[in-house]
Formats: sequence, C-alpha cells, structure tokens
Amino acid sequence: MVLAVLVCCLAAGAGHAAAQTKPGTYSIAQYFDQSPKAPKIIVASVLYNLQGINENLIKRALNNQLTAKQHLVYTLANLNVGTLVYNPLLSNVSTPAVRAKVDEISTKLKNGTIKPPPNEQIGEPGTGAKIDPKSLGC
Repeated sequence: MVLAVLVCCLAAGAGHAAAQTKPGTYSIAQYFDQSPKAPKIIVASVLYNLQGINENLIKRALNNQLTAKQHLVYTLANLNVGTLVYNPLLSNVSTPAVRAKVDEISTKLKNGTIKPPPNEQIGEPGTGAKIDPKSLGC
C-alpha cells in the first residue's frame, strides 16, 4: 500500500513539472511538499500526515483494534490530515488574504463548524452537485 501511494505521488509530481510550460498555470500538490519539483507552479502542497496515519494504524494493530474491511477516516480535525505548506517563491499568488481565508476554513473544519459530507455521498461523479454548501456550514 505504501508503495502504491509513493508511485502515485511521483507520477503526480511529473504532471506538475509538465505544467510548468504554461505561464500563469498554478497547482496544489499533495502528500508531501512538492514545490521544489516545480517551483514556478506549485503554490502549496497538502500534507496528509502519512507518518501520523501510519503510527495510528500500528498502535491500533498492536492493540487489536483493527478489523477486516474497517473504514477509518482521518481528517484535519482528528489527525491533522490536510494541512498546507506554502511555496515561499509564489507568495505573490498565495497572498496574506488567501492564507487568512484558508486558515479560517481550516479552523472551521477542525472545530466542526464546517462538516464535509461522508465519502459515500461524494464518491461518484456528479454526487457533489446534489449537496447544498449551506448544509455543510459554508
């Protein structure tokens, strides 16, 4: 599983590098800070706290708290999954006003003011269109 995630990360990084040829194109990477791979287009990277997830899974396994087909949800609120690290070279794109709005939304996600729908409600194409943002706290 870890190998599959790593392969996906590397492939996505290659896509960011290819996009560097289009002026004014910006991207948000994921899994780890990828801005050094494409410093002219990666504005920020979403960190998934893979170390924290792995630690949590190991602890659960050691305490016999993992079951077959168990679905665990890791979020910004419960395990700091989804934090952003900004590319300092593109601070003109991720301005203080943009960062303040991201911080505001992050705080609301952590404290439960904004409640994302469960994965099963948004896991298929088009299902997100049926959700009223006001019902989520937005």
